[in-house]
Parts: sequence; structure tokens; C-alpha cells
Amino acid sequence: MRKIILYINLASFIVLFPFYSCANQPNENSDAKYITLQTNEEQTNLKFSFAAMDSNWVEQFHGNFILLINQNVVSGTWKIFSGDSGILNGTITDSTINLKFNPNFVDNNMLIEAVMENDSIKGYWTEIGFYGVLKSGFFFAEKVK
Repeated sequence: MRKIILYINLASFIVLFPFYSCANQPNENSDAKYITLQTNEEQTNLKFSFAAMDSNWVEQFHGNFILLINQNVVSGTWKIFSGDSGILNGTITDSTINLKFNPNFVDNNMLIEAVMENDSIKGYWTEIGFYGVLKSGFFFAEKVK
């Protein structure tokens, strides 16, 4: 039975993988503009330093990310100081930001649901794997000046 489930998961991944798109990745040819969280002024960089804590306020990891915001669509890159890095994407609705670190992976994704306040982002993170939620906790990010 376990082999059947494994084969079904593998087949699903093989079938769905080609449908994932890299269209939201930032690049130098993009018409999108970097913006601040407080104003619509153009800026050369929108870099944040972040920390993810578990429910007991113990730090799980920390790093930085760069956001490229085009209207309500977010894309960018992230790096955790342990060495992992990748792309991110998401959306902004009013002051709520939803991000996916590793959006092209089904089994290794971190979801952020947070509120933007001035130059900070505060909310919750959830690590998702094949079997559902693996870890979760509090998320804090501050704009690097």
C-alpha cells in the first residue's frame, strides 16, 4: 500500500511539474518597480532581514529576502544564513502580505501570512511538506536601510 501511495505521489509530481511557471521571478528586464512600504517612491532595493520563531519563541532560522512588488504581486529571492536560498512569490491585499518561499516545490515550502506596518512585516510562518504542516510559528522582518 505504501508503494502505491509513493507511486501516485511521484506520478502527480511528474505530471504537474511542467505547469509550474517562473514568470514571477524578478529579472533585470522586468517593468516592475521596487517600492517602499510607506510610499510609492521608486527605490533600488527593498531588502528585509527576518527571523522565524517557533511557538515557544525559540529562533528556528534567520536570513534576508529581497522583494519586487508590482501592484499586488510580489516576487523576489531569499537566503537563510545556514546556506539555503531560493525564490519567493506572493500577493499583497491591503496591509496583508502572503509569501511562499520555494513556490515551485510541493514538498518543501514555507508560507508566510503577515501584516505590513511601516518598515516591518509581522505574522506567522508555516513549513509545509508532503504530509502537511511540519513546523510553524512567529515571523518578523525589518527593512534593511
